[in-house]
Amino acid sequence: MASEAELKQYLEVWEKELQEVMEKMGELSFKKYKEKKLDPELVQLEKRRMELLLNTELEGMVKYWLPLVSDKALQRKLEVLSDTILASKVMSHGEVSTLVRELDSMIVGYDYVVKGQLVDLGTVRNILKNEPDREVRKEAWLTSKNLSLQMEEKLLELVHLRNSLARDQGYANYADMSLALQGLQTEQVKEWLLDLTLKTNDLYQDLLTSGAKEQGLDSVQPWDVQYLLDSSGRSDSVFSRDKLLLALDQWCKQHGVDLRELGISVHFMDIPYNGLCMSIKRDDIRILGNPTNGYGYYKTIFHELGHSLHSAYNEQDSPVLRREAGVFSEGMAELFGYIMHEGKWLEELGLNSEGYEALQKSLLGSWFHYLRQRTAYALFEYSLYANPAQDLNQLMAKSEQDILGVAYDETARWAANAWYVSFPVYWQNYVIADFIASQVHGYLKNEFGGFTGYPEVLSYLREKLLRPGASIDWQVKIKDATGRPLSADDLISDILNLKG
Repeated sequence: MASEAELKQYLEVWEKELQEVMEKMGELSFKKYKEKKLDPELVQLEKRRMELLLNTELEGMVKYWLPLVSDKALQRKLEVLSDTILASKVMSHGEVSTLVRELDSMIVGYDYVVKGQLVDLGTVRNILKNEPDREVRKEAWLTSKNLSLQMEEKLLELVHLRNSLARDQGYANYADMSLALQGLQTEQVKEWLLDLTLKTNDLYQDLLTSGAKEQGLDSVQPWDVQYLLDSSGRSDSVFSRDKLLLALDQWCKQHGVDLRELGISVHFMDIPYNGLCMSIKRDDIRILGNPTNGYGYYKTIFHELGHSLHSAYNEQDSPVLRREAGVFSEGMAELFGYIMHEGKWLEELGLNSEGYEALQKSLLGSWFHYLRQRTAYALFEYSLYANPAQDLNQLMAKSEQDILGVAYDETARWAANAWYVSFPVYWQNYVIADFIASQVHGYLKNEFGGFTGYPEVLSYLREKLLRPGASIDWQVKIKDATGRPLSADDLISDILNLKG
């Protein structure tokens, strides 16, 4: 290959086939969730995707041209592609893909049983959040024990394999590699998470203690913590499941967002996640959910709206540059989730002043549970990859005890975590996403007055953060959009200020 022009032409042909494969995979992945069974063609497509990404000729050209190209846009594409190839050597490795499919099928096909009845995962989550009967909560919490025991051996095999492949690339373990490819360092992230935990700990412990006292509990067990903290949806009919799509449509119409025109659709089905956004094509973006009543799921649907608009407004034609770091993608999604923090919007949904005050109080608890649960899972995962030989049930019990403040309980549960299978080293992204969302939302309030009721905000976000895709490093975009580098300062302030 003698010129940059020839390199560009080569990459265009390669990216076109990659895009076609990914679109077919997206369609079949959606079918998998809908029909709860794996189409064999998905396996073949994943194999072809792996062949495309791990093409030795492609890798050689990227390494050769990266220090030589003069075209800045092409250089950025090669940088992102280099990281993508490196990640794919682990994520798309044949043995890894096989194990992930096997474990994913176990999760999707697992039968959760509470009080002798088969229930879906959304029902289990709803019980842990809303069920006043402590014994029923305990049963719901324990229902994933058998799944964890069934998955543990295979998941450990997957962890060891990912670590081995990461070491082949010069990293100590897979967690270090995964974070580095997002522009993060493990020790930095751990410091951020623990700093957030420490600086808000007095308020958190006060909430947990007062909640336990109100319920007459002399200890907080793992099946108690969400019930004590995340009470935002128990009795408020404003946030009913039946009104969810109406609320979404109402906000979009007010801000000039036509979901149908953008190719965004919403599908309710049983999935092992709170919500999921699947960008099948640029004009076919699907939000999947298993909604329940309550404020929390309203925030989830706006979070998924953020993912879908991020995809729709991303103007990069290149599939390499359309795909951004997970931590930034979650930050953009959570920024839209912050719509549910705004009093003006909550009033439009029908919440009166008395209800708003009650919601503000409960929001603090639910936010704490959200952040601390994800922090506990993330810190567990770093330790898992650093030393898979340790007693992992003890490790999970200690992590939840330290971060969530619950009683130490070694019941098997760590392996029944869908993220550890299909989205490894991802939990911290949800917490750092709040760093991003708080900082950007704070800037929007100062510069525009807020988010809801200010359609011009979308233009600002599109230009500064969404349109460029990965053509600009995500941390550079945050600094440019808000005037300063990312930190946890705004999130800590938002949490402490919520107390009033």
